[in-house]
Amino acid sequence: MPIYEFSCRRCGRFDASRPMSSVPDALDCPTCAQDSPRVISAVGLSRAGSPAARTIDAAARTASEPPVVTGAPGRPRSAPVTTDPRHRRLPRP
Repeated sequence: MPIYEFSCRRCGRFDASRPMSSVPDALDCPTCAQDSPRVISAVGLSRAGSPAARTIDAAARTASEPPVVTGAPGRPRSAPVTTDPRHRRLPRP
């Protein structure tokens, strides 16, 4: 269902969702109940499922919700292999 924009002289602009078959030329303001005419506004087209939109949303999300760091970046270090038999007796973490 499309969203239409109406303009109240006292309260300003407000949106209303109406079926395309029954959209009125004017609607009562939800705040002051004054008759408010419909305003021609820009169409909101979206490609929300596209990869570009997902990338833009993810980039915007990092500004307010940065990822949590769980460790140092890079490859984890593997334990060095030793052949010294005395090293087997050392305590293990």
